[in-house]
Amino acid sequence: MDQFKESYQQYNNPVNRNSKSTKKKSIDIVMIVVFFLGVALIASMVYFGYSKKSKSLADEQRLHDISQVVKALDQFYMNSSSLPGNRYYPIAICSSELNEVDYEYTLKKALAGSVDNLSSHSYIFAGDFPRDRDGNYTDFLVGDSPEHRCLDNIPIEKDFVSYPDGSQRCKFDLGSNKSCYLYTSSANGDFYRIAFFARSSKKFIVIEKKRNEPLKISFHKE
Repeated sequence: MDQFKESYQQYNNPVNRNSKSTKKKSIDIVMIVVFFLGVALIASMVYFGYSKKSKSLADEQRLHDISQVVKALDQFYMNSSSLPGNRYYPIAICSSELNEVDYEYTLKKALAGSVDNLSSHSYIFAGDFPRDRDGNYTDFLVGDSPEHRCLDNIPIEKDFVSYPDGSQRCKFDLGSNKSCYLYTSSANGDFYRIAFFARSSKKFIVIEKKRNEPLKISFHKE
């Protein structure tokens, strides 16, 4: 009887009831907050993990693209002359510095076999010539560097068309548009450099080949 009375008094006491209710609500709120924090943490881990994997896969594709071009460059070099001392790589017409136009125009023409007075053999078909899938492409050639250095060397058949074959130009700069393949060579073609930007490591990977020397690979911070 006393136990029942004590229980009744506790139940009938509004202070005790409110105290228990308040504690229960506080626990519920904490559990909800912890739950949502956990969900947010898991979501961010999944997102960053996917983003990192996506960048890594894209860089693997870039490396595959450039390796195919390097093989084609070796074939072009070997077929450029029957005399070893006269062999050369495609000669850049824009700049001795790495740039996208010599990759997309000069190199593409040479490896696709569409350069006058050269072999018409295609080492890479023009339609299959690799380009960075994350690049920012435009139909316009004029108005940006480094095109001012090589407009005189590119026959533009229509006003403001990027290249004579109608293909788009990758707008390269060291700011937000680094995703372009780049190429240059010496004036006599005895060496070349080709490069791409690896997003996963945030570094430029530069491949250089000189006549009678092994291939060199270097890494440069953005």
